[in-house]
Amino acid sequence: MLSYILYLSRRRASTSNDDIAHMLVGAQSFNDRHALTGLLVCGRHWFLQHLEGHENNIEKAYQRILNSKLHDSLSILGSGLLLGREFATRSMAGLGSSKLDTAMAEIGLEPSGNTVMSTDRTKLVNVLAASRRILETAAGIDTSAPVIFID
Repeated sequence: MLSYILYLSRRRASTSNDDIAHMLVGAQSFNDRHALTGLLVCGRHWFLQHLEGHENNIEKAYQRILNSKLHDSLSILGSGLLLGREFATRSMAGLGSSKLDTAMAEIGLEPSGNTVMSTDRTKLVNVLAASRRILETAAGIDTSAPVIFID
């Protein structure tokens, strides 16, 4: 079954742009082999990733994500079944965006604060809405694509 996971994590201060570029190369290769598609938005302080594919392959990718030294404080914002892929042509597109950091700060999520799960659900919905606008604008995502909802 086609599934997705959407998570937010805090970028470690030691993570360089070169580290992220290297990670993207490995992620694209892994995702191509496992029929996964998605998009990773990287801010100076945050990662926001939507990953989609068959459930067992999502689990394999999620284990790799958990073991990454590039980030910490990972919080799953949503997961579940999809009717169709949102990022069908992107094995793993990377998008750097300071707008993500701005959106997080506007709702009170600072990189030095507690995990995102201490934030109320209304703020999380606002993060998703702001992030979706970033993806639509910067990555050319069709606005008619299925919308991601928090489970």
